Amino acid sequence: AEPGDVLHAVGHSQGAMITSHLALEGGYDTRTLVSFGSPVDVDAPDAVLSVVLRHTDDPVPTLAAGGHAQTVGAPGSVTVERDASAAPGAALGSHDMGVYADTAALMDASTDPRLDPLRSVIDELGTATSVTAVEYSAQRAPEGRWSPVSPSSAAAG
Repeated sequence: AEPGDVLHAVGHSQGAMITSHLALEGGYDTRTLVSFGSPVDVDAPDAVLSVVLRHTDDPVPTLAAGGHAQTVGAPGSVTVERDASAAPGAALGSHDMGVYADTAALMDASTDPRLDPLRSVIDELGTATSVTAVEYSAQRAPEGRWSPVSPSSAAAG
């Protein structure tokens, strides 16, 4: 992404912390910020639709010291919260992205009108004629240090 490009940023855990930073200081036209189990609760700008998903039994979001007293961001921003302890077997418990995907599926199935702004963004993105996605990852090097892995990117036309 180049400075000024439109971003719809989605991240889990530390990735959510990074996408939050992009929304605040990245020099991009960030329109949407969706975070799953973020260790920070960003004060999203008024122009950014902020959707926060967190589990009450996930210890990582508690690092944000309880978050904001009210929803921040553009009109339509929302925080979705649930106790995910009923999802046994996840490798990282309620912080596992698979468990957050279950929460997102519950949101998709919901008719709650507070989710309509996010649905509108998703519907608009569904009309795109091309999309570029970049995924970053890291792997532990044999000597115990983190080693960067080249980003993989895919474009759909």
